[in-house]
Amino acid sequence: MASKSRLLVIGNGMAGARSIEEVLARGGGEIFDIAVFGEEPLGNYNRIMLSAVLEGLMDASAILLNPLPWYQERGILLRTGVRAERIFRYARHVVGSDGSEEPYDKLIIATGSLRLSHRSMGSPLRTAV
Repeated sequence: MASKSRLLVIGNGMAGARSIEEVLARGGGEIFDIAVFGEEPLGNYNRIMLSAVLEGLMDASAILLNPLPWYQERGILLRTGVRAERIFRYARHVVGSDGSEEPYDKLIIATGSLRLSHRSMGSPLRTAV
């Protein structure tokens, strides 16, 4: 039996997790060994609903989309709390903030974006969003 290709996903936010779900739905679990770098210390959650949790309107467990057992049940290596810091394209591996290295055959970068800060006229703050 041929070994599986290695799929590495950088980013465990909504885009990264949705990408993994789609790969699995299309039979990718039979094709790939999947590993994920995620800066957050837990599984994927619905960031859109985070304000309701912070306001005390919802319990944090209500916004979890893929809790840690979800990854384990599917054989996915989730590196929680680890930021992907260096991508070595030609060597095909990524180094995490904890010094770990993860090889890959296919790479998905789903890190989202940073907010745009700018000076706002009349704002006493250095940055206003």
